[in-house]
Amino acid sequence: TALSSAKVSISASPYDIVTRPVEQKEIKKWVIYPPFPTHPCIDFVSAQDNKSGIALFSDDLFEYELTSDKSRTLAMTLIRAFELKLPTVSYRWEVRPDQIGSQCLRRYEFRYALHFYRPSQEHLGTVMKTCRSYLTPLRTVQCGPREASLGNPELPESFSFFEIKPADRVFIGAVKKADSSNHLIVRLFNPTDKKVKAQLKFYRPIASAWLTNLEEKNLASLTPRGKNLNFSIAPKKIVTLKLKFSRT
Repeated sequence: TALSSAKVSISASPYDIVTRPVEQKEIKKWVIYPPFPTHPCIDFVSAQDNKSGIALFSDDLFEYELTSDKSRTLAMTLIRAFELKLPTVSYRWEVRPDQIGSQCLRRYEFRYALHFYRPSQEHLGTVMKTCRSYLTPLRTVQCGPREASLGNPELPESFSFFEIKPADRVFIGAVKKADSSNHLIVRLFNPTDKKVKAQLKFYRPIASAWLTNLEEKNLASLTPRGKNLNFSIAPKKIVTLKLKFSRT
């Protein structure tokens, strides 16, 4: 990457964006093993200094390393392949090179993209939004004509089930039917380090809304305004909403 002044690596993780120091603490004697230089990630990993940043997007790779030398090389694990070893006796390993399953011998295809950005103009939430747009491209489906009726009104030229604002700071974790009712569950998260005032706008009026925990148990009642629901998400927090819609 040539980002020799980069101090941390940045990667997406479940419901968060995590930063990790590049330089490991120098300890003369480790108890067992020194810390592993590789770290887990999902969706993207990036490195940046005060002027420039580079992010790697991928839906296949889940481990990376950002080297601590001046080159700040960004390495991604493509395949974990190894010779099979079995601990048949205490402190003794039986090597089975004939068992080739763990060696992952087959043809592979990987999909990834590089994204270059300026940290002064594009924060990490925007990088995550760009990454998700790349990993979830537009899908097209051909369908036949549908006659409008009382129960099935004619659809407009453009239609959205719901919209999130701000879309570069609040992200979807799940959209599902509630486990114990016919309510809609929308789980969102704020991976940034600042509190966010958010808004959900649906295609139809909201009759009632609740803030729940991860078990979908109500914590507090929220006040919707027509099709809109306004709420706040603290830094690094997950919010679960339970919604009921009006019939009209």
